[in-house]
Amino acid sequence: MQNGQFFKLKDGFALRGWSDVPQAVQELRSGRALFVPKAATDAVELAMNGIPADSPVMLPTHREALAKLVDFGVGERTAEPVAPAPIQRFRRADNLYAAMVHWSITGRCNLRCRHCFIEAPDAHYGELSLAECARIMDQVVEAGVSTVSLTGGEPFVRPDWKEFLAELTRRELRVERVYTNGLVVTGKWLDTFAAVAPGKHLFSLSFDGLGHHDWLRGRAGMEKRAIEAVRLLRERGYAVEIETPMWRDNLPSLPATADLLAELGVRNWKLSPMVANGAWKPYAAAHSATRTEIVDAAVALLERFEALGRPFSLQIAHFYAFDKSKGRAFEPAAHGACGLSEERVLNLPVCGCMRLHPYLLPTGTLMPCMPLSNCGLDEEMPNLLRTPLREVLQPGSALFRLADMRVRDLFAKRPDKCARCEHRLECRGGCRACAHQDGDLYGPSADLCAYFKGGVREKFARFVGK
Repeated sequence: MQNGQFFKLKDGFALRGWSDVPQAVQELRSGRALFVPKAATDAVELAMNGIPADSPVMLPTHREALAKLVDFGVGERTAEPVAPAPIQRFRRADNLYAAMVHWSITGRCNLRCRHCFIEAPDAHYGELSLAECARIMDQVVEAGVSTVSLTGGEPFVRPDWKEFLAELTRRELRVERVYTNGLVVTGKWLDTFAAVAPGKHLFSLSFDGLGHHDWLRGRAGMEKRAIEAVRLLRERGYAVEIETPMWRDNLPSLPATADLLAELGVRNWKLSPMVANGAWKPYAAAHSATRTEIVDAAVALLERFEALGRPFSLQIAHFYAFDKSKGRAFEPAAHGACGLSEERVLNLPVCGCMRLHPYLLPTGTLMPCMPLSNCGLDEEMPNLLRTPLREVLQPGSALFRLADMRVRDLFAKRPDKCARCEHRLECRGGCRACAHQDGDLYGPSADLCAYFKGGVREKFARFVGK
C-alpha cells in the first residue's frame, strides 16, 4: 500500500455482521452496509491491532482487500498505526440485517393535518415513556442497527425530546434525518437543538404547495411558518428535503412551488399521491386527484424543473427521479432489471424499504412501512415492548413474512396477475401500500399497471435519461 503502510477505517465506519450478512463495513450514520468477504474483515482487524500491510502476517488477499476498501472510500492509509474507536471493532448480531428504524417517537402533534397516516391530530397512537423508549433503543443496538430517523406526529412536542436525543447519543445511535412540520423551528430552538444534537443533520419538512399548505395542515399561517423554518435551517447549514402530497387542489401550484424551493436551496423534493389511509379517508372522494390529473401535473412540473436547470434532486411518485449528485434522471418504477437474470430478480425483496427500513409506531409496534399504518395490519405486527427486535428480525416473523417477501413469493400469491406480465422483472409487483389501497395487499398496483401498460410511461420518456 503506497503513501503509508498502515490502514484505518474512516471515522463513522465499523465492522459488523448479521446472520444473513456475516461480514460488512457499515456506515454508522446511514446504516448502509458494504458486504465484504471474510478476508476484508480479517485484514481490517489485523490493521486495527497495528499490523502494517507489508507484514508477513498480511497475506496477499488481505492487502488486496484493504486496497479495495480504500478505493471504496471507507478506509485510508496512514503513516502510523491508529487505534480504532471502540464502536468500530467487529460486532455480530444474531438476526437479519436492517439498516435503520424509522421511528414515530410520539403520536401527538401541534397541527391538525387532514392526511396524517397515524391520525396525530387525535393522538390516536399516544406516546411511550422515555424509559420505554430507552428499552427499545437498547434493542436497536443489540440488533446491530446503527441509526434511526425521527418523526411523529411532531417529534418535538415531546416534552422530553432533549432527553430522548441524549439517550440516543449515550448509546452512539445516529440520527439519519429528522422529520418536523417546522412549527417549533426558531433561532432559539435551533441553538438548543445544536447543543443537544451536534452535527449537520438532514431535516425533512412537508410543504404542500403555494397557497395550499394551510388548508392541509388545518391551521392558518402555517405556510409562512414552514417557509421561514426552511430559511432558518439553511442559514444554520442544515440540509433540507421537502415532501409534498399530491391532491387535486394543489396540482396547479407545483411549478411555482418548484421556483420557491429552488430559491430556498433545498436538497431534495419528493412528491407522492395521497394515500387514502388514516385521516385522509373523509376527504378522499372530494379531493383526491385522478391518475390523469396527477400525470398531467407531473409533466407540467417537470417542464418547469427543466427550465430551472434541475436545481435539486427530485422524485415524483414512481414516474421520475433525478439524482443531482449524479446528474442522472431515471424511472423509479423500473427497478433496473437490465443485466440481472430472471432467477436473480425473482429472489429479490419486493420492497427494499420494507426490508431494510421498518417503521416503529408510537406504541412500539413495528410495521413494514408508515403508509401501511392504521389500515388493519397494526394488530398483526410485533410490539417491541413484548418481543425484542432481535426476535422480530428473524425469518418467518410476522413482520418479515411481509417485509422480506420475495418477488417469486408475491407472484405465487397472484399467479393470474403479475406473474404473467411482460413487465414483471421491471415492476416486481410494486409498492404494497399502493396495492393495499387498491384493495389487495398481495395484488398489483393499479398505478404501476397504468405506468407500464396504460401509456403513462411514454409521457415521461423525454425527461428520463438526460
